[in-house]
Amino acid sequence: MTCSQERHRFGPRLLKISPGFPFAAARRLGLGMAAAIPVTRLVSNVLIGVGAALLARYLPARRATRADPIIALLRE
Repeated sequence: MTCSQERHRFGPRLLKISPGFPFAAARRLGLGMAAAIPVTRLVSNVLIGVGAALLARYLPARRATRADPIIALLRE
């Protein structure tokens, strides 16, 4: 074979890629994407839980800072 005929095989040889590499890469990508869906749902559920907890702490604290302490003491 001449150099121009061998040129298309130079990259795979240089990277030591086997002929089945595209199929293996596609399979790994498919498995990764399939695993990403439940992980995304899990992370979003955790973040929603954290957001709800922060909101539950923030709202009463904000209300307490707006109250006048003297009036609160006089009402007791």
